[in-house]
Amino acid sequence: MNERALDELKQAYTEYLSTLSIGSLRSVGRHVGVNQSTLKKKGALVKDIVEILIGNVPPAAKTNRGAPVKDAYIDPKIFSKLDEIKFLYLSGISEDDTEVNIPEAAEKQEEVTDNVIDFRSPEYESQQGYFEQEIYTGQLETINGVSSLLPLNGRDASAEKIIVTVSEIKKHDLRDGDIIVCHAEKRHAALVATEILSVNSLPVSEEKRSRFELSEVCYPDQRISFYSEKFNSSALKYIDWLIPFGKGQRGVITSSPKAGKTMLLKEVAKAVSEEHPDIRLLVLLTDQSPEAVGEFRKVVPKADFIYTTYDDEAETHVFAADFLLKRAKRFAEMGMDVLVLVDSLTALAHAYNETETSSGGKTLSCGLESKTLHYIKKFFGSARCLAQGGSLAILGTLSVDTGNPMDDILAGELLGAANSEIRLSDSLIAKNIFPAIDVEHSQTKRSDLLLNPDELKCETFIRNRYLSSFDSEALALLMEKSSSSAQLCKAASAAVKEK
Repeated sequence: MNERALDELKQAYTEYLSTLSIGSLRSVGRHVGVNQSTLKKKGALVKDIVEILIGNVPPAAKTNRGAPVKDAYIDPKIFSKLDEIKFLYLSGISEDDTEVNIPEAAEKQEEVTDNVIDFRSPEYESQQGYFEQEIYTGQLETINGVSSLLPLNGRDASAEKIIVTVSEIKKHDLRDGDIIVCHAEKRHAALVATEILSVNSLPVSEEKRSRFELSEVCYPDQRISFYSEKFNSSALKYIDWLIPFGKGQRGVITSSPKAGKTMLLKEVAKAVSEEHPDIRLLVLLTDQSPEAVGEFRKVVPKADFIYTTYDDEAETHVFAADFLLKRAKRFAEMGMDVLVLVDSLTALAHAYNETETSSGGKTLSCGLESKTLHYIKKFFGSARCLAQGGSLAILGTLSVDTGNPMDDILAGELLGAANSEIRLSDSLIAKNIFPAIDVEHSQTKRSDLLLNPDELKCETFIRNRYLSSFDSEALALLMEKSSSSAQLCKAASAAVKEK
């Protein structure tokens, strides 16, 4: 480490510690190992603490001699600030720093693809400190100017941060949301990444990636088929044959509360997880009950799964959503097809509306902040099909007819941004008919790009001819008996002729 860099770190420590009271400094001194900290004046105490923090002086051995300390409390914000100063310094270490020794690659080096940990597996998430031997994995996130790897579930606060230096970020064109596998070493009691092994489960490449926001966008023209004879779900038949869902789609499932939105989302999640291994499935549960989280987790054990519960603060809900969305964007940039399932968009908007970030704009009569509308539309509007390859689709639940004017405004904004809507009917639910999909008010824009000519002909016939003569209950019975779109069209035609 060169002397100039060390002097800068010492100065940063000194400037911050000098702002603390003598009582706080004495508590910090006792904690870090300053000898006789209660007898020293402020200037000398600051100097001794700094020398120990940078490693020039070893901490004094603890002893039980003397009277016990009356007040041993230390404000945790002090050590958080000291860590922040240290991490800021470490993240700025450059390869030009001649005295920073980066170790050579391990003697026994396996293929990169073999070293990549399957971060989607439940066994991986349970690993202590999210590492295996000398290989570390995490998602890149920049907080307070410090870029580090966080646990993939976004919740394990006890896991040790891995600092990623500015030089590594520039060298590999790393961005927030990237899943990084790397080697790391200890520097000043912190882990610093020394060698990047893979990015988003792919070997490190020198090729520059396109920017998600700057990529050319097109209408979804590749369908994600949910229905198969293996599941035999009437709900998935509705979606595949009459409300097709494509790669890059912005879709919402709307209904009043307790109408089965989450159950339908689970069926979609299970179908994609088992039938489409080529699609990256990401699940976001916001402000859910612990029981609902556990039940959903069993449905998709291999998916990227991030959740928040009633116990979490509003800021935690928003951080989890942004954390997952950044990952989805990075996957799409790499040419992957991504599907994000969100339960629920309404809860996420309510959470953002409670944060300080939402304040400062115009407040609507219902209490909804204008910044909240912008945030939730931006989040949902991230779904798109990239012309050069890759896509990000979002299918989220949205509550309507709740009696809350805020929910009505949210629904109006998001339905305007959506290009696919699956609406559940209260009247069908009252008759215990499931799935309670209201086909008349459910649709996918530009469905002609997703259906073949025969399927498109069937969809048009059902909407224009069959539903003008029969109700949704009759269609539900017809759906249950049909095993293909062609068979459904044939049965519907026969029913219309008979009537």
